[in-house]
Amino acid sequence: MALEVAGVGEGDEVIVPAMSFAASANVVARVRAKPVFVDIDLYTRNLNIDLVKSAITPRTRAIMPCILPACRWIRMRSTRSPRKHGLRVVEDAAHASARATRAV
Repeated sequence: MALEVAGVGEGDEVIVPAMSFAASANVVARVRAKPVFVDIDLYTRNLNIDLVKSAITPRTRAIMPCILPACRWIRMRSTRSPRKHGLRVVEDAAHASARATRAV
């Protein structure tokens, strides 16, 4: 639902972490968009910000980090690049603990 509200649809691309639960990519496919898998950072075990930048194409509409238990998504550093490109950040926090979802 969040991807639909963000305007993601058929033919669009959404960047997701390569190490995640299958539902992260499935929800992207459900709105008929294409999941683009990006490798993870070994420290945070979430999207590698430098690789995200190189994965952005004219069809990219959103970045969807998946906040798994014990995985950190560093918001302060990561939100600058998407805004520059007019992208939405849709956090998949279904598996996150309450502590992991607090702003860094």
